[in-house]
Amino acid sequence: MDKAGVAFDEPVVAKMDMKVEVVVMPVSDVDRAKEFYARLGWRLDRDFRFANGLRAIQFTPSSSGCSSGSAPPK
Repeated sequence: MDKAGVAFDEPVVAKMDMKVEVVVMPVSDVDRAKEFYARLGWRLDRDFRFANGLRAIQFTPSSSGCSSGSAPPK
């Protein structure tokens, strides 16, 4: 036993607060997905446009801590 009275062979388990923050979904048409989520009233967080032509969007539903990202599949 250690000073706190815990036996050395007992496992120590720490608690973690885990949350889903972003869910990514592949879409064939980013503009169509952007229009769909906007009609739902979700907030557009970001419209990513990369130098290689790839594009992705990120929306968050109202009063939610989890965002939805959409991009064409590879």
